[in-house]
Amino acid sequence: MRNTLVILNYQREIPPFMQNVICCGSMFERIIYVTPELYNDNREACAVQNLQVFQVPRREWYRSFLKLPFMMLRREICSQIYKAARMGRFDASFIKNMVVYCVCSELLKEEVVKLFRKNKITPEDTVLLAAWFHTEAYACAQIKRAYKGAHVVSYAHAFEINEAVNKNVYFSLNMFKHKMCDKISFISSTTQKRYISALKRMYPEIRLDNIEVNYLGSRKIFATELSNSSSDDWLRIVSCSSAVPVKRIHLIIEALSQASTKIEWVHIGGGPLLEDLKKKAACLLGEKTNIRYSFTGQLTNAQVQEYYINNCVDLFINVSESEGLPVSIMECMSYGIPVIATDVGGTKELVNPETGFLLPKDFGTEDLVKTMSAYAVTSTDEKSKYRQQAEALWKTAFDGDEKTAVFLRKQQDS
Repeated sequence: MRNTLVILNYQREIPPFMQNVICCGSMFERIIYVTPELYNDNREACAVQNLQVFQVPRREWYRSFLKLPFMMLRREICSQIYKAARMGRFDASFIKNMVVYCVCSELLKEEVVKLFRKNKITPEDTVLLAAWFHTEAYACAQIKRAYKGAHVVSYAHAFEINEAVNKNVYFSLNMFKHKMCDKISFISSTTQKRYISALKRMYPEIRLDNIEVNYLGSRKIFATELSNSSSDDWLRIVSCSSAVPVKRIHLIIEALSQASTKIEWVHIGGGPLLEDLKKKAACLLGEKTNIRYSFTGQLTNAQVQEYYINNCVDLFINVSESEGLPVSIMECMSYGIPVIATDVGGTKELVNPETGFLLPKDFGTEDLVKTMSAYAVTSTDEKSKYRQQAEALWKTAFDGDEKTAVFLRKQQDS
């Protein structure tokens, strides 16, 4: 049984899915989280005693960059360069991708090696967990090469395995990562199938016996069963995401500008496009008497879930251009909120005719208007059924505490 969990994540905060992993890791005597310097030091969101967070100073990034010429001589790097060149993919984008892989993985790898030596951590006692199947997984794979007794597992989400958003997915040291990782845990069956189908064509000899699907799930902070639905003639909808292009929040605004139904929309989340979205909403919705809207700005995960139990929410809306398996949808469903979402990534594993409504990726705003308007006049009993089925699916398949605890226990006993 392994008693130390070492998590590698290059993000500059501890994201909700990693908070869940940490909070569910009580079976480990200690949890070590390795990251570059945190822009958002939110470790207090992980209320566990056995967590240690190690932030790699920025100066180490420059040291890693100076090692780049030597890193490029590694066997797996040379092999990847050769493969890309043969397929006509050796271009500026590929070179940039290799540089990022080398430098960022080196930063994490060296910190873990120091921790192993300083804290006298034995590989046989350790589970190494890469938060993403990206530079984190490459760092873990290199550590596995040096410390063969360690058990290495990596999550695989969306951007790092989806060629639609990352054209270098299949030129990202796949052979080496698949060879060295003991487990690769995909968070979505849909993305796993798409990834493997393309990968087997490019690398027919690649190892695939270490792949599995493991839903991350979401944590339900408050015990209440279902959130409140509206009791008047207003349809209350919520969207929750960063204000970035891929989330296409502007399409919600454009759809609302065409709606005749009484709709109150709240968007939760901050981001670089937030001010532009506010201006667009003021321009298109400001004079409409049947539309009310507001932007909450950035909220913590606890505040988002608190909103769901303290306010009426009839529908959650996600019109993203790309997704893995959206935690934001899981969270709203845990409180019995049906969903309108685009059929991208693994979203259809969450949203089905019993829990909500799927729109095509390239839907027209009139499709969104029609769906919202139809739900607004649905009977109270039918709405209640949607809510109960949304909560039931979450409880069965996406309860993060249960799913993550089982996942971590398997890794510990490996």
